[in-house]
Amino acid sequence: MDVDRATGLVKVLRYTIIQDAGKAIFPDYVEAQFHGAAVQGIGLALNEEYIYNDKGVMENPGFLDYRVPVASDVPNISTEIVEVPNPLHPYGVRGVGEVSIIPPLAVISNAIYDAVGIRLRDHPMSPPKVLKALDDAALKKARPMIAENLDFVFETFPRLKERRRSAGRQHVGGRAADGDDRPRPHVEPENPSGG
Repeated sequence: MDVDRATGLVKVLRYTIIQDAGKAIFPDYVEAQFHGAAVQGIGLALNEEYIYNDKGVMENPGFLDYRVPVASDVPNISTEIVEVPNPLHPYGVRGVGEVSIIPPLAVISNAIYDAVGIRLRDHPMSPPKVLKALDDAALKKARPMIAENLDFVFETFPRLKERRRSAGRQHVGGRAADGDDRPRPHVEPENPSGG
C-alpha cells in the first residue's frame, strides 16, 4: 500500500486472495473470478461513488464521470485456491465470484491506517477524503502546541487576551465567534478605557 501524503492518492501495490472454491473444476476460470471480484472491491473502496446535486439528480451517470478501476489501477494479484468440496453440490463446487468483492473495503482501510495512522470508515477512500483525514489528524496533533503558544502570546501581550475575552459572542473576523458560520460584518469590541 502506498499513500501519497501530498495528494491523498492511495495505491494498492499487491493483493492476495485466499478463498475456498469447493472443487475448482477449471482453476484458471476460478482465479479470473477471484481477480475480477477483487478489482471491483478495490474500486468500491477507493473510487466508486454516486454524486448527486442539490436537486437529487445524479451528476456522474456515465462511465466518463463515474470512476471505476482501469488497468493501471489494478495491483499485482496473487491467488491461492483452497479446495474443500461442497457437500451440497453434486460436483462439490462453490460460488467464487462474489466473495472477493467484500474484503478490499476493510483491507484497504486497515492498510491506510497502518501506513499513515488514520482510520477511514467511509468509502470511497478517495484522494480528497484521505487528504482531509490527514489534514484533520495533523491539526489535532498540533492543537496542544497551538494552545501552548497562545498562552505565551497572551502572557506577553495581555491586551490581546482582554480583547479576546471582551469579544465574547460578537462576530470576529467576518464570522461569528459562537460557531454560526453565516458571513457577518467585522465588529471591533468596545475599548473600555475610552481610547
